[in-house]
Amino acid sequence: MADATRTLDDAVFEVKAAIDELRQLTRGLPPAELDSGLAVAFRQLASRAPVRVQVRAPYERFDRGIEGAAYFIGCEGLTNAVKHAHATTVSLSAGREDGRLVVTVADDGIGGATPVEGSGLTGSPTGLLHSAG
Repeated sequence: MADATRTLDDAVFEVKAAIDELRQLTRGLPPAELDSGLAVAFRQLASRAPVRVQVRAPYERFDRGIEGAAYFIGCEGLTNAVKHAHATTVSLSAGREDGRLVVTVADDGIGGATPVEGSGLTGSPTGLLHSAG
């Protein structure tokens, strides 16, 4: 029995190590959803959401790294709207403003975050998360 437990523990350790290695390898890679651009990726993300999501995003292509960052901002904002704000409707938008790609996630939930100079994001009753980059 002890040998079986040790073998199982070793296998679990190896699987965890493999998962950690895969995470490190994929950390710098943009998600496959971005192959067709940010607009398509946001629409695919919205189609998997458990709430209604309105997407507004241009089909214009941006730098691959910028699109990757914007996608992850949209994912995190949508996740937070569903998980923490208990939203039933979310608006996910992206667009060029003054030469920058701006991503906005707004919801009808119970709260959210707003940018505050020097302190990142803080809680707010507005249900609005706005990130620019």
